[in-house]
Amino acid sequence: MAFMSISVSRSHEIRPAVIEIDIGQPKIVKLKALTNFEALIAGTSSKQGRILKHSDEDPNYEKFRSLSQTEFEQKVRFFLPAWIAGLDLRLNGKKIALSVEKITVRKAQDKTLPRLTEVNIIGAKPENVRRLNWSLKSEFGTNIIRIKTDDRGPIKAYWLKDGEEKNIIINKRPEDSDFQAFSTFVNIGFVHIFPYGLDHVLFILGLYFLSTRIKLLLFQVTLFTIAHSITLALATFRAEFQIAPLVIEPLIAASIIFVAFENFFTDRLSKWRSIMIFAFGLVHGVGFSGVLRETDFSEIDLLVALAGFSIGVELGQILVICIAYLLVGCWFRRKWWYRRRVAQPCSILIGIFGIYWLLQRLIPSL
Repeated sequence: MAFMSISVSRSHEIRPAVIEIDIGQPKIVKLKALTNFEALIAGTSSKQGRILKHSDEDPNYEKFRSLSQTEFEQKVRFFLPAWIAGLDLRLNGKKIALSVEKITVRKAQDKTLPRLTEVNIIGAKPENVRRLNWSLKSEFGTNIIRIKTDDRGPIKAYWLKDGEEKNIIINKRPEDSDFQAFSTFVNIGFVHIFPYGLDHVLFILGLYFLSTRIKLLLFQVTLFTIAHSITLALATFRAEFQIAPLVIEPLIAASIIFVAFENFFTDRLSKWRSIMIFAFGLVHGVGFSGVLRETDFSEIDLLVALAGFSIGVELGQILVICIAYLLVGCWFRRKWWYRRRVAQPCSILIGIFGIYWLLQRLIPSL
């Protein structure tokens, strides 16, 4: 509960920027950044933890959203010096001076979905790059970086949070690539749940407080992970599978309310609840939709990334259950008063957080 109180509003983040760093070219380093500059320019970033509600949340965002591609490109061009100043790319310990090569504002197919802008950036590259250091200022939010060393070799990906720095030793040995890609996305899936996915954590805790029986818990969590992976895979391989955050975010909050308050009235896993867990898993998966698709991996690499991410999600959920069990389950679960004094009050508190998020997402002025 102390973890929950750290930041109520940081329940689900804005879509992270995807930045490819290509150090395989002679004499130059190339960066290709794909992000929602409309949100950044409007002052909305994952640092503030605000859930993007498009026109309902920020009038400035709606203003930028209505601009044509050419008009918004001018806004991006004006904003880019500040954004590039927030990038810190070092090769072999030397900071690389970066300049803009090209700006491409993607056509808005649906105004309820983010319109992404691609920016191509270049800089001079030292010889024999062996070490890469990267960070992006926390005010610009979360970013996924992809390190490309040549046209044939593997691409390593890292998910960085709120100004996190990454130090990378460049290793071109292909035999390490598959395992590294897999382990990287296991870590991404893990941190997507713990400690950064507060809404997922509360949902899993809601499942935990229904029953402390391990088999029952693992069944529910695995059912949730399978559903989560289905929608993530659809969003990755099918570009048209996109649902606006305006719809998804309230549904995620509603799922927390459902499991929390059902715990108050029952202590058994009904068939109906299993169906709802699977349905809400589908909804939670859409909350991460499209990010892997934008990484430009091959289909094989995407399958490896999806597998690693799903396993990481499962491991993160199991960790949440283990922590809850060590804090309250192993000490009190056999007490006659456990349900009345622990499970029900905690479930009500989780439900209150869910209600707050639901109202916040439906009524942005709150």
